[in-house]
Amino acid sequence: MPPMSEKKSINALFIIHGLNVGGMEKHLLMLCSELLKTENNVTVISLTPDGILRPLFIQNGVKILTIARQRFFPLGWFMYTLTLYKYLKALNIDVFHIYLGWTHILELIASKIANTKCTITTRRGRVNELFGSRLILRQISNIFVDEIVANSKFILSWARRKERWKKELGVVIYNGVDESVIDLITVNPLHEFKEKTIVYVASLTDVKRHIDLLHAAKIVVDQRDDVSFLFVGDGYNRNNLEKYIEMNELNERIHLLGHRVDVRSILAHSTISLNCSVSECNSNAILESMAEGIPIIATNIEGNVELVSDGYNGILIQPQKPILLAEAILNMLIDPEKALNMGRNGKKQINRFFSKDAMVNKTTSLYAKYLY
Repeated sequence: MPPMSEKKSINALFIIHGLNVGGMEKHLLMLCSELLKTENNVTVISLTPDGILRPLFIQNGVKILTIARQRFFPLGWFMYTLTLYKYLKALNIDVFHIYLGWTHILELIASKIANTKCTITTRRGRVNELFGSRLILRQISNIFVDEIVANSKFILSWARRKERWKKELGVVIYNGVDESVIDLITVNPLHEFKEKTIVYVASLTDVKRHIDLLHAAKIVVDQRDDVSFLFVGDGYNRNNLEKYIEMNELNERIHLLGHRVDVRSILAHSTISLNCSVSECNSNAILESMAEGIPIIATNIEGNVELVSDGYNGILIQPQKPILLAEAILNMLIDPEKALNMGRNGKKQINRFFSKDAMVNKTTSLYAKYLY
C-alpha cells in the first residue's frame, strides 16, 4: 500500500433503504462526513425519498440521489438495474458499498457490468432470519462481492456458515458512536418522571421481550417509589403493552414514549439502560448508552455479550427471566457507586473499541486494500 500522500481520492457510492434515524443510517452519515473531510467524493442513493437525516447528509456535503427499487416485475428490475449502472459509470465509482439488508443481487449485477473497482456488502442484524430462496440468492450474489462487512462476530460467523462463502470473505467492523453527536431535537425533558429512570430503547416487537420488562417493572415499583420505566420505540405490540400497563395500574410508572429523535438526550438523563431481547446482533442503543456513561443490564445472548462484560460495564442475565431482571435492577439501584463505575467502564470501552474514528479508519483501510 502506498504512503498516504500518494493515495488518490476515492469516488464512493453508497446505497441504503432510507435516511431515517437508525443505527445504520447514523453510521453511514459518520462515514460519509469523514470521507468528505479528506477530499473524497461521496454519493448516497436512497431507495425512499424522505428521511429525518436527509438534511444532515446534505449539510455535510453528501450528494443524495433517489431510485425507486421495483421488487416484483421483471421490467421494473431491468430499469432499476440500468439506472443504477448508469450512475456507477457516470460517477466513475471506485467503491460501491451496499447497505441493504435484503437480497441485493440487482445491485451487484449493475456493479459488475459497470466494472466497479471494489464492491462491498454489509451484514447488520437479522441475518439469522434469512432462509429459502432468499438465502440461495444471497449465496449466488456473493460471487460478485469483493468483501463483506459484519458489525459483530456473531453475524460474521453465522453468515460464513449459512451463506457458504467460497473464499475467505468477511471482516468485523463494529458500529461506531460519535460522542460529539447532539440530538436533532430534544422533545421533552425528563423532569416529569421519577428520580430514577430506567430506559429500554427498542422496537415494540416480540423478539425484544418488553413483556418481561413489564413483569420485572411491577416487582420493582412495588418495592421502590422513585423509579420510572421509559420504553423508547414503536411497533405492533404497543396495544398489548398499553393494556398490561392499564390493567396493572402502572400508568404513572411506565411510559411508552414511541419513536424519538432525541434518544441520546434521554439516555444521558437515565439511570440504567436495558436490553431484554432474545435475539440481538449489535445493539446501537447499548453502544449509545455506554457512550453516555450509563450502566447496562442485558440478556446474555449473542451480540450483547460482545458489548457488555458482566460486572464490568453492566450485568448480564438469562433471557425471559423477569424475576432475575427485577433483581438486577434493584441491585444496581441500591449500589449507585458500583453502577457509576460500570458506566465509566462502558465509556472507556467506547473510546477503545467502538468509537466513530475506529469504525471510519477500519472502513477506509478496507477500501484502500482494494484500491491501492
